[in-house]
Amino acid sequence: MRSTHTARDCHSIVRGVLAAALVAALTIPAFALNSTEMSPKAQTQKKEPVKRSIALKLPLQQADFHWVFGNRDDFLAGKLMLRIVHVDKSEDIVIFENGKLSDGWQLMPTPPSVGDGAYFGFVSTKKYATVPGDALALELTVTKDLDGIGPTETGVLPAGKYTTKGIFSGLTDEIDLSALTAEITKKHGKLTDEDNKLITKMHEMNDYKAFCENWTTQWPLKITGDKGWLPAKQAAALKAGEQMRKAEEARKKRFEPKPEPTERTIRVQLPLEGVEHEWVFDSRADLLAGKLTIRIKRGGKTNEIVVFEKGKYSQGWQQMIIGGAPLEPDTTTVSGGGRSIEVPNPKSNAPGTRAYYGYYSTVKYLTAPGDELEIELTAVKNLRGHGPDRADILPAGTYKSTGTYKRLVDEYDTEPFKKDVAAGRIPQRVLESDRKLNSFVADMESWTEKWPLKSVKTESSEGK
Repeated sequence: MRSTHTARDCHSIVRGVLAAALVAALTIPAFALNSTEMSPKAQTQKKEPVKRSIALKLPLQQADFHWVFGNRDDFLAGKLMLRIVHVDKSEDIVIFENGKLSDGWQLMPTPPSVGDGAYFGFVSTKKYATVPGDALALELTVTKDLDGIGPTETGVLPAGKYTTKGIFSGLTDEIDLSALTAEITKKHGKLTDEDNKLITKMHEMNDYKAFCENWTTQWPLKITGDKGWLPAKQAAALKAGEQMRKAEEARKKRFEPKPEPTERTIRVQLPLEGVEHEWVFDSRADLLAGKLTIRIKRGGKTNEIVVFEKGKYSQGWQQMIIGGAPLEPDTTTVSGGGRSIEVPNPKSNAPGTRAYYGYYSTVKYLTAPGDELEIELTAVKNLRGHGPDRADILPAGTYKSTGTYKRLVDEYDTEPFKKDVAAGRIPQRVLESDRKLNSFVADMESWTEKWPLKSVKTESSEGK
Protein backbone atom coordinates (compact mmCIF):
# COMPACT_ATOMS: atom_id res chain seq x y z
CA MET A 1 0.00 0.00 0.00
CA ARG A 2 1.40 3.39 -0.97
CA SER A 3 2.01 6.02 1.64
CA THR A 4 0.36 9.45 1.52
CA HIS A 5 3.75 10.91 0.67
CA THR A 6 4.03 8.66 -2.42
CA ALA A 7 0.54 9.57 -3.56
CA ARG A 8 1.41 13.23 -3.34
CA ASP A 9 4.58 12.59 -5.29
CA CYS A 10 2.55 10.82 -7.95
CA HIS A 11 0.19 13.76 -8.16
CA SER A 12 3.09 16.21 -8.49
CA ILE A 13 4.60 14.10 -11.25
CA VAL A 14 1.29 13.90 -13.10
CA ARG A 15 0.83 17.64 -12.83
CA GLY A 16 4.37 18.41 -13.93
CA VAL A 17 4.58 15.88 -16.74
CA LEU A 18 1.12 16.56 -18.13
CA ALA A 19 1.50 20.32 -17.98
CA ALA A 20 4.92 20.21 -19.61
CA ALA A 21 3.71 17.80 -22.26
CA LEU A 22 0.72 19.95 -23.08
CA VAL A 23 2.83 23.07 -23.39
CA ALA A 24 5.25 21.22 -25.65
CA ALA A 25 2.50 19.64 -27.72
CA LEU A 26 0.46 22.78 -28.20
CA THR A 27 3.59 24.84 -28.87
CA ILE A 28 2.01 28.21 -28.15
CA PRO A 29 4.95 30.48 -27.29
CA ALA A 30 4.79 33.26 -24.74
CA PHE A 31 4.60 35.83 -27.51
CA ALA A 32 1.88 34.13 -29.53
CA LEU A 33 -0.22 36.97 -30.91
CA ASN A 34 1.52 37.59 -34.21
CA SER A 35 1.70 35.04 -37.04
CA THR A 36 2.36 31.94 -34.96
CA GLU A 37 0.82 28.49 -35.17
CA MET A 38 0.45 25.42 -33.00
CA SER A 39 2.53 22.36 -33.81
CA PRO A 40 0.89 20.38 -36.68
CA LYS A 41 1.12 17.19 -34.58
CA ALA A 42 -1.18 18.72 -31.97
CA GLN A 43 -3.77 19.89 -34.49
CA THR A 44 -6.78 18.20 -36.03
CA GLN A 45 -6.35 16.05 -39.12
CA LYS A 46 -10.03 16.37 -40.03
CA LYS A 47 -10.90 18.33 -43.15
CA GLU A 48 -14.62 18.64 -42.48
CA PRO A 49 -16.14 21.32 -40.16
CA VAL A 50 -16.19 20.36 -36.47
CA LYS A 51 -17.86 22.31 -33.67
CA ARG A 52 -15.32 23.69 -31.23
CA SER A 53 -15.27 26.29 -28.46
CA ILE A 54 -13.12 29.35 -29.16
CA ALA A 55 -10.24 30.80 -27.13
CA LEU A 56 -9.20 34.26 -28.28
CA LYS A 57 -6.76 36.96 -27.24
CA LEU A 58 -6.62 40.50 -28.59
CA PRO A 59 -3.53 41.22 -30.74
CA LEU A 60 -2.07 43.93 -28.51
CA GLN A 61 1.40 44.77 -29.76
CA GLN A 62 3.30 45.14 -26.50
CA ALA A 63 1.43 42.63 -24.37
CA ASP A 64 3.80 39.90 -23.15
CA PHE A 65 1.08 37.25 -23.41
CA HIS A 66 -0.90 38.98 -20.64
CA TRP A 67 -2.81 42.27 -20.32
CA VAL A 68 -5.56 43.49 -18.02
CA PHE A 69 -7.73 46.52 -18.69
CA GLY A 70 -8.29 48.46 -15.48
CA ASN A 71 -11.98 49.22 -15.92
CA ARG A 72 -14.16 46.30 -17.01
CA ASP A 73 -17.22 48.47 -17.70
CA ASP A 74 -15.31 50.87 -19.95
CA PHE A 75 -13.84 47.95 -21.88
CA LEU A 76 -17.17 46.18 -22.42
CA ALA A 77 -18.88 49.45 -23.38
CA GLY A 78 -17.41 49.02 -26.86
CA LYS A 79 -17.88 46.09 -29.21
CA LEU A 80 -15.82 43.05 -30.21
CA MET A 81 -16.76 40.98 -33.24
CA LEU A 82 -15.10 37.89 -34.70
CA ARG A 83 -15.85 36.81 -38.27
CA ILE A 84 -15.14 33.25 -39.38
CA VAL A 85 -14.99 32.96 -43.17
CA HIS A 86 -15.60 29.46 -44.53
CA VAL A 87 -15.20 28.57 -48.20
CA ASP A 88 -18.73 29.51 -49.19
CA LYS A 89 -20.07 31.49 -46.22
CA SER A 90 -19.12 33.57 -43.20
CA GLU A 91 -20.31 33.76 -39.61
CA ASP A 92 -20.24 36.98 -37.55
CA ILE A 93 -19.88 36.43 -33.81
CA VAL A 94 -20.43 39.35 -31.43
CA ILE A 95 -18.40 38.62 -28.31
CA PHE A 96 -19.48 41.71 -26.36
CA GLU A 97 -21.21 45.04 -26.91
CA ASN A 98 -23.11 47.73 -24.98
CA GLY A 99 -21.62 46.74 -21.64
CA LYS A 100 -22.19 42.99 -21.57
CA LEU A 101 -20.80 39.74 -22.88
CA SER A 102 -22.88 37.77 -25.35
CA ASP A 103 -24.46 34.49 -24.23
CA GLY A 104 -21.93 31.68 -24.37
CA TRP A 105 -18.90 33.96 -23.88
CA GLN A 106 -16.79 34.85 -20.86
CA LEU A 107 -13.57 36.66 -20.02
CA MET A 108 -10.51 34.62 -19.21
CA PRO A 109 -9.64 34.93 -15.49
CA THR A 110 -7.61 37.90 -14.32
CA PRO A 111 -4.27 36.98 -12.67
CA PRO A 112 -4.73 36.92 -8.86
CA SER A 113 -1.97 39.50 -8.30
CA VAL A 114 -3.84 42.08 -10.38
CA GLY A 115 -7.26 42.03 -8.77
CA ASP A 116 -10.21 43.62 -10.55
CA GLY A 117 -10.27 44.49 -14.21
CA ALA A 118 -10.88 42.79 -17.56
CA TYR A 119 -8.40 40.33 -19.04
CA PHE A 120 -7.77 40.73 -22.77
CA GLY A 121 -8.71 37.12 -23.56
CA PHE A 122 -12.06 35.40 -24.08
CA VAL A 123 -13.38 31.84 -24.19
CA SER A 124 -16.70 30.53 -25.43
CA THR A 125 -18.82 27.85 -23.84
CA LYS A 126 -20.80 27.80 -27.07
CA LYS A 127 -19.27 25.83 -29.95
CA TYR A 128 -18.87 26.95 -33.54
CA ALA A 129 -18.18 25.11 -36.80
CA THR A 130 -14.47 25.41 -37.59
CA VAL A 131 -12.22 23.82 -40.18
CA PRO A 132 -8.54 24.21 -41.17
CA GLY A 133 -8.22 26.93 -43.78
CA ASP A 134 -10.90 29.21 -42.33
CA ALA A 135 -10.03 32.90 -42.53
CA LEU A 136 -10.62 35.16 -39.53
CA ALA A 137 -11.33 38.86 -39.11
CA LEU A 138 -11.45 40.66 -35.77
CA GLU A 139 -12.88 44.11 -35.06
CA LEU A 140 -12.78 45.98 -31.74
CA THR A 141 -14.50 49.29 -31.04
CA VAL A 142 -13.09 51.21 -28.05
CA THR A 143 -15.38 54.03 -26.85
CA LYS A 144 -12.81 55.69 -24.55
CA ASP A 145 -9.12 55.41 -23.75
CA LEU A 146 -8.52 52.19 -21.79
CA ASP A 147 -5.87 52.10 -19.06
CA GLY A 148 -4.24 48.72 -18.53
CA ILE A 149 -1.39 46.80 -17.00
CA GLY A 150 0.81 43.92 -18.08
CA PRO A 151 3.51 41.87 -16.37
CA THR A 152 6.21 44.51 -17.01
CA GLU A 153 4.51 47.80 -17.94
CA THR A 154 1.39 49.95 -17.90
CA GLY A 155 -0.27 51.54 -20.90
CA VAL A 156 -3.33 52.83 -22.69
CA LEU A 157 -5.28 51.52 -25.65
CA PRO A 158 -6.62 54.73 -27.22
CA ALA A 159 -10.27 55.05 -28.21
CA GLY A 160 -11.00 54.06 -31.80
CA LYS A 161 -11.74 51.14 -34.10
CA TYR A 162 -9.20 48.33 -34.50
CA THR A 163 -9.20 45.57 -37.11
CA THR A 164 -6.98 42.64 -38.04
CA LYS A 165 -7.09 39.40 -40.01
CA GLY A 166 -5.66 35.96 -39.38
CA ILE A 167 -6.16 32.22 -39.24
CA PHE A 168 -6.64 29.79 -36.38
CA SER A 169 -3.38 29.28 -34.52
CA GLY A 170 -4.63 25.81 -33.62
CA LEU A 171 -7.64 23.52 -34.01
CA THR A 172 -7.78 20.52 -31.68
CA ASP A 173 -9.91 17.43 -31.36
CA GLU A 174 -9.60 15.25 -28.26
CA ILE A 175 -6.02 15.46 -27.00
CA ASP A 176 -4.38 12.10 -26.39
CA LEU A 177 -2.98 11.74 -22.86
CA SER A 178 -3.10 7.94 -22.80
CA ALA A 179 0.65 7.40 -23.22
CA LEU A 180 1.44 9.80 -20.40
CA THR A 181 -1.09 8.41 -17.97
CA ALA A 182 -0.03 4.83 -18.81
CA GLU A 183 3.60 5.64 -18.15
CA ILE A 184 2.83 7.29 -14.81
CA THR A 185 0.51 4.45 -13.79
CA LYS A 186 3.22 1.91 -14.64
CA LYS A 187 5.73 3.69 -12.42
CA HIS A 188 3.49 4.67 -9.49
CA GLY A 189 0.42 2.43 -9.53
CA LYS A 190 -3.08 3.64 -10.26
CA LEU A 191 -3.81 7.37 -10.44
CA THR A 192 -5.47 9.06 -7.49
CA ASP A 193 -8.84 10.82 -7.72
CA GLU A 194 -6.96 14.11 -7.64
CA ASP A 195 -4.82 12.97 -10.57
CA ASN A 196 -7.90 12.03 -12.58
CA LYS A 197 -9.48 15.40 -11.82
CA LEU A 198 -6.40 17.10 -13.21
CA ILE A 199 -6.52 14.99 -16.37
CA THR A 200 -10.21 15.79 -16.78
CA LYS A 201 -9.38 19.48 -16.39
CA MET A 202 -6.69 19.21 -19.06
CA HIS A 203 -9.24 17.72 -21.46
CA GLU A 204 -11.74 20.47 -20.63
CA MET A 205 -9.14 23.14 -21.36
CA ASN A 206 -7.85 21.69 -24.62
CA ASP A 207 -10.34 19.28 -26.25
CA TYR A 208 -12.17 20.59 -29.31
CA LYS A 209 -10.77 24.09 -29.07
CA ALA A 210 -10.20 26.72 -31.75
CA PHE A 211 -7.33 28.97 -30.70
CA CYS A 212 -7.25 32.47 -32.18
CA GLU A 213 -3.81 33.96 -31.60
CA ASN A 214 -2.45 34.14 -35.14
CA TRP A 215 -3.01 37.72 -36.33
CA THR A 216 -1.32 39.47 -39.23
CA THR A 217 -1.26 42.91 -37.58
CA GLN A 218 -1.21 44.05 -33.96
CA TRP A 219 -2.77 46.98 -32.14
CA PRO A 220 -0.24 49.31 -30.48
CA LEU A 221 -0.57 50.34 -26.85
CA LYS A 222 0.64 53.71 -25.62
CA ILE A 223 3.09 52.72 -22.89
CA THR A 224 2.86 54.92 -19.78
CA GLY A 225 5.11 53.14 -17.27
CA ASP A 226 7.75 50.41 -17.01
CA LYS A 227 6.38 48.67 -13.92
CA GLY A 228 3.79 45.95 -14.25
CA TRP A 229 2.42 43.44 -11.79
CA LEU A 230 5.50 41.21 -11.69
CA PRO A 231 8.17 41.63 -8.99
CA ALA A 232 11.25 43.50 -10.22
CA LYS A 233 13.49 40.42 -10.61
CA GLN A 234 10.94 38.47 -12.64
CA ALA A 235 10.10 41.53 -14.73
CA ALA A 236 13.79 42.07 -15.57
CA ALA A 237 14.14 38.46 -16.72
CA LEU A 238 11.03 38.76 -18.87
CA LYS A 239 12.23 42.01 -20.43
CA ALA A 240 15.59 40.45 -21.22
CA GLY A 241 13.82 37.60 -23.00
CA GLU A 242 11.70 40.10 -24.92
CA GLN A 243 14.78 42.00 -26.06
CA MET A 244 16.35 38.78 -27.29
CA ARG A 245 13.15 37.90 -29.14
CA LYS A 246 13.01 41.30 -30.83
CA ALA A 247 16.65 41.05 -31.85
CA GLU A 248 15.99 37.61 -33.33
CA GLU A 249 12.93 38.88 -35.20
CA ALA A 250 14.93 41.82 -36.58
CA ARG A 251 17.64 39.43 -37.78
CA LYS A 252 15.13 37.13 -39.45
CA LYS A 253 13.41 40.09 -41.11
CA ARG A 254 16.65 40.93 -42.91
CA PHE A 255 16.47 37.54 -44.61
CA GLU A 256 12.76 37.50 -45.50
CA PRO A 257 12.12 36.86 -49.22
CA LYS A 258 11.31 39.83 -51.41
CA PRO A 259 7.58 40.26 -52.12
CA GLU A 260 8.16 40.83 -55.84
CA PRO A 261 8.97 37.96 -58.25
CA THR A 262 12.62 36.98 -57.88
CA GLU A 263 14.77 34.51 -59.77
CA ARG A 264 15.46 31.41 -57.70
CA THR A 265 16.44 27.82 -58.33
CA ILE A 266 13.74 25.23 -57.53
CA ARG A 267 13.89 22.16 -55.32
CA VAL A 268 10.87 19.85 -55.47
CA GLN A 269 9.91 16.57 -53.84
CA LEU A 270 7.08 14.30 -54.94
CA PRO A 271 4.17 14.26 -52.44
CA LEU A 272 4.29 10.54 -51.65
CA GLU A 273 1.97 9.55 -48.82
CA GLY A 274 3.77 8.49 -45.66
CA VAL A 275 7.21 9.48 -46.94
CA GLU A 276 8.94 11.94 -44.65
CA HIS A 277 12.40 12.62 -46.06
CA GLU A 278 13.83 9.74 -48.06
CA TRP A 279 12.56 7.64 -50.96
CA VAL A 280 14.33 5.99 -53.89
CA PHE A 281 12.69 4.48 -56.97
CA ASP A 282 14.33 1.20 -57.95
CA SER A 283 14.30 1.90 -61.70
CA ARG A 284 15.29 5.29 -62.97
CA ALA A 285 14.41 4.28 -66.53
CA ASP A 286 10.83 3.40 -65.53
CA LEU A 287 10.41 6.70 -63.67
CA LEU A 288 11.81 8.90 -66.47
CA ALA A 289 9.71 7.08 -69.08
CA GLY A 290 6.79 9.09 -67.69
CA LYS A 291 6.50 12.85 -67.26
CA LEU A 292 6.82 15.28 -64.34
CA THR A 293 5.45 18.79 -64.67
CA ILE A 294 5.25 21.66 -62.17
CA ARG A 295 3.23 24.81 -62.74
CA ILE A 296 3.69 28.20 -61.11
CA LYS A 297 0.56 30.37 -61.24
CA ARG A 298 0.65 34.10 -60.59
CA GLY A 299 -1.61 36.95 -61.65
CA GLY A 300 -3.63 34.86 -64.10
CA LYS A 301 -0.50 33.53 -65.85
CA THR A 302 1.02 30.05 -65.64
CA ASN A 303 4.63 29.01 -66.09
CA GLU A 304 4.66 25.31 -66.98
CA ILE A 305 7.97 23.56 -66.29
CA VAL A 306 8.68 20.02 -67.47
CA VAL A 307 11.18 18.35 -65.15
CA PHE A 308 11.53 15.13 -67.13
CA GLU A 309 9.80 13.20 -69.93
CA LYS A 310 10.53 10.55 -72.57
CA GLY A 311 13.43 9.08 -70.67
CA LYS A 312 15.47 12.15 -69.78
CA TYR A 313 15.61 15.25 -67.62
CA SER A 314 14.90 18.63 -69.15
CA GLN A 315 17.87 20.92 -69.57
CA GLY A 316 18.78 22.53 -66.26
CA TRP A 317 17.19 19.81 -64.10
CA GLN A 318 18.79 17.03 -62.05
CA GLN A 319 17.80 14.55 -59.39
CA MET A 320 18.76 15.19 -55.80
CA ILE A 321 21.38 12.94 -54.27
CA ILE A 322 20.65 10.83 -51.21
CA GLY A 323 23.50 9.62 -49.04
CA GLY A 324 24.39 5.99 -49.66
CA ALA A 325 22.39 5.58 -52.86
CA PRO A 326 24.65 4.81 -55.87
CA LEU A 327 22.91 7.11 -58.33
CA GLU A 328 24.37 7.34 -61.81
CA PRO A 329 24.89 10.87 -63.25
CA ASP A 330 23.54 11.95 -66.62
CA THR A 331 27.03 12.47 -68.03
CA THR A 332 30.47 11.03 -67.57
CA THR A 333 33.96 12.38 -68.28
CA VAL A 334 36.04 10.83 -71.07
CA SER A 335 39.72 11.73 -71.26
CA GLY A 336 42.04 11.39 -74.23
CA GLY A 337 44.43 13.31 -76.40
CA GLY A 338 45.33 15.58 -73.53
CA ARG A 339 41.78 16.80 -72.94
CA SER A 340 38.57 15.77 -71.19
CA ILE A 341 35.00 16.02 -72.45
CA GLU A 342 31.55 15.37 -70.97
CA VAL A 343 29.57 12.68 -72.81
CA PRO A 344 26.22 10.98 -72.07
CA ASN A 345 26.58 8.30 -69.43
CA PRO A 346 25.42 4.98 -70.95
CA LYS A 347 24.57 3.71 -67.45
CA SER A 348 22.34 6.62 -66.49
CA ASN A 349 19.15 4.97 -67.73
CA ALA A 350 20.22 1.38 -67.24
CA PRO A 351 17.52 -0.91 -65.72
CA GLY A 352 18.02 -1.15 -61.99
CA THR A 353 19.69 2.26 -61.66
CA ARG A 354 17.89 4.00 -58.84
CA ALA A 355 16.36 7.47 -58.75
CA TYR A 356 15.65 9.73 -55.78
CA TYR A 357 12.17 11.28 -55.48
CA GLY A 358 13.50 14.85 -55.31
CA TYR A 359 14.72 17.12 -58.09
CA TYR A 360 16.40 20.51 -58.41
CA SER A 361 17.07 23.04 -61.12
CA THR A 362 20.37 24.64 -61.99
CA VAL A 363 18.52 27.35 -63.93
CA LYS A 364 16.46 30.00 -62.13
CA TYR A 365 12.75 30.79 -62.37
CA LEU A 366 10.70 33.76 -61.24
CA THR A 367 9.06 32.88 -57.91
CA ALA A 368 7.17 35.00 -55.37
CA PRO A 369 5.22 34.64 -52.11
CA GLY A 370 1.61 33.84 -52.92
CA ASP A 371 2.32 31.79 -56.03
CA GLU A 372 -0.07 28.90 -56.57
CA LEU A 373 1.68 25.63 -57.36
CA GLU A 374 0.65 22.46 -59.15
CA ILE A 375 2.55 19.24 -59.66
CA GLU A 376 1.61 16.42 -62.05
CA LEU A 377 3.30 13.07 -62.54
CA THR A 378 2.48 10.50 -65.21
CA ALA A 379 3.80 7.05 -64.31
CA VAL A 380 3.67 4.75 -67.35
CA LYS A 381 4.24 1.62 -65.26
CA ASN A 382 4.22 0.59 -61.61
CA LEU A 383 7.18 2.20 -59.88
CA ARG A 384 8.80 0.14 -57.17
CA GLY A 385 10.71 2.03 -54.51
CA HIS A 386 11.90 1.99 -50.93
CA GLY A 387 12.70 4.15 -47.96
CA PRO A 388 14.77 3.46 -44.86
CA ASP A 389 12.24 0.99 -43.43
CA ARG A 390 9.72 0.12 -46.13
CA ALA A 391 9.33 -0.96 -49.76
CA ASP A 392 6.23 0.00 -51.75
CA ILE A 393 4.91 0.72 -55.22
CA LEU A 394 3.52 3.85 -56.84
CA PRO A 395 1.00 2.32 -59.28
CA ALA A 396 0.94 3.43 -62.91
CA GLY A 397 -1.32 6.42 -63.51
CA THR A 398 -1.52 10.20 -63.44
CA TYR A 399 -1.09 12.00 -60.12
CA LYS A 400 -1.77 15.64 -59.32
CA SER A 401 -1.53 17.94 -56.33
CA THR A 402 -1.62 21.63 -55.49
CA GLY A 403 0.36 23.51 -52.92
CA THR A 404 2.52 26.41 -51.80
CA TYR A 405 6.21 26.96 -51.27
CA LYS A 406 7.56 25.36 -48.12
CA ARG A 407 10.08 28.19 -48.07
CA LEU A 408 11.39 30.96 -50.29
CA VAL A 409 14.96 32.02 -49.58
CA ASP A 410 16.90 35.02 -50.85
CA GLU A 411 20.24 35.39 -49.08
CA TYR A 412 20.78 32.35 -46.83
CA ASP A 413 21.10 33.29 -43.15
CA THR A 414 24.42 31.99 -41.80
CA GLU A 415 24.32 34.08 -38.61
CA PRO A 416 23.18 31.21 -36.31
CA PHE A 417 26.24 29.14 -37.30
CA LYS A 418 29.00 31.74 -36.85
CA LYS A 419 29.66 30.69 -33.25
CA ASP A 420 30.20 27.11 -34.46
CA VAL A 421 32.69 28.39 -37.05
CA ALA A 422 34.52 30.45 -34.42
CA ALA A 423 34.69 27.41 -32.13
CA GLY A 424 36.01 25.21 -34.94
CA ARG A 425 32.95 22.94 -35.02
CA ILE A 426 32.08 23.96 -38.59
CA PRO A 427 34.76 24.82 -41.19
CA GLN A 428 34.29 28.23 -42.83
CA ARG A 429 34.42 26.64 -46.29
CA VAL A 430 31.48 24.37 -45.38
CA LEU A 431 29.43 27.33 -44.19
CA GLU A 432 30.23 29.25 -47.35
CA SER A 433 29.28 26.22 -49.47
CA ASP A 434 25.95 25.97 -47.62
CA ARG A 435 25.33 29.68 -48.16
CA LYS A 436 25.80 29.34 -51.92
CA LEU A 437 23.76 26.15 -52.11
CA ASN A 438 20.81 27.54 -50.12
CA SER A 439 20.63 31.14 -51.33
CA PHE A 440 17.87 32.18 -53.76
CA VAL A 441 16.03 28.89 -53.57
CA ALA A 442 12.33 27.97 -53.82
CA ASP A 443 11.47 24.75 -51.98
CA MET A 444 8.33 22.94 -53.15
CA GLU A 445 7.40 20.39 -50.50
CA SER A 446 4.05 21.65 -49.12
CA TRP A 447 1.41 19.76 -51.10
CA THR A 448 -2.26 19.43 -50.20
CA GLU A 449 -2.87 15.99 -51.73
CA LYS A 450 -0.51 13.07 -51.12
CA TRP A 451 -0.08 10.23 -53.62
CA PRO A 452 -0.78 6.83 -52.01
CA LEU A 453 1.77 4.06 -52.24
CA LYS A 454 0.77 0.42 -52.53
CA SER A 455 2.55 -2.31 -50.60
CA VAL A 456 4.70 -4.75 -52.54
CA LYS A 457 2.90 -7.63 -50.79
CA THR A 458 -0.48 -6.42 -52.03
CA GLU A 459 0.73 -6.33 -55.64
CA SER A 460 2.27 -9.80 -55.34
CA SER A 461 -0.92 -11.31 -53.91
CA GLU A 462 -3.05 -9.76 -56.65
CA GLY A 463 -0.78 -11.19 -59.31
CA LYS A 464 -1.24 -14.78 -58.12
